[in-house]
Amino acid sequence: MKSNQKGFTLIEILAVTGLGGVLLAVLVPFLFNVITGHQLIRSNLDAVQEIAQAARSISIDGMMAETIEAAGGNLTLEWGLQFQAVAEPQRRVYYLSGTELKREFYNDNDGAWDLEKTTILAQHISHLEFTFNQENRVITAVIASTPEGVPERTERRTYRVHLRPAGGS
Repeated sequence: MKSNQKGFTLIEILAVTGLGGVLLAVLVPFLFNVITGHQLIRSNLDAVQEIAQAARSISIDGMMAETIEAAGGNLTLEWGLQFQAVAEPQRRVYYLSGTELKREFYNDNDGAWDLEKTTILAQHISHLEFTFNQENRVITAVIASTPEGVPERTERRTYRVHLRPAGGS
């Protein structure tokens, strides 16, 4: 052999290839976890935000309610003219339709409740339960959301809405 040959030996090429394979075996799962972890965190944040928005709406309406009916996944709140911003008695009905938490707005039309509009408060809701403690005037809402694309992950929150005293403002 000539002593001034240039290039790599077979052993050097195999060593570099083996080292590259080891690095890929470590880095690919790490990068996969970083990407999917970000998606999981984003999905969980979306679920928690939707639940919090729904709880906020329930709390606002609950603070005005004079009459409350809570049964399983349905909540009905009614109030009269004690609020200056209200021109006629109001009714709000919360319920689960498929995986959407909906709120219906009703107005009193000479003793008959007319549906004014329906809004979607949250999506991907997998569980909804309302209870009302008449003695303490507390609505308890248990809401669970399963983020889209992450069925094994469910965010569940319990909210308690303390209402104004009965007959007071």
